Amino acid sequence: MKETGLTKQYKDAQKKAYERDARIHQAPVSKMELEALLQRRKVPVKTHNLTPDGATQQNVNHEINSENERRINYVQKRLDRQRNKLTRDFSRSR
Repeated sequence: MKETGLTKQYKDAQKKAYERDARIHQAPVSKMELEALLQRRKVPVKTHNLTPDGATQQNVNHEINSENERRINYVQKRLDRQRNKLTRDFSRSR
């Protein structure tokens, strides 16, 4: 069966999403990393002038910020999971 342009585009997007997800979840997490990521989080700034390549730069910045937000979310979930596990284990040991 011949791949159509849409099928190829879908498979490429799926592969990129899988690689991005693997990159986010590959490293161990720490509270120090979470604090550094939160400090690096940028506040949106309104601008009235766009350069000709402004849309491209905006897309790149959006991708970087969204990956940073995904990592923040992942780190927070992992740390909360560990905190809850410690609490459960402590209450069981009593």
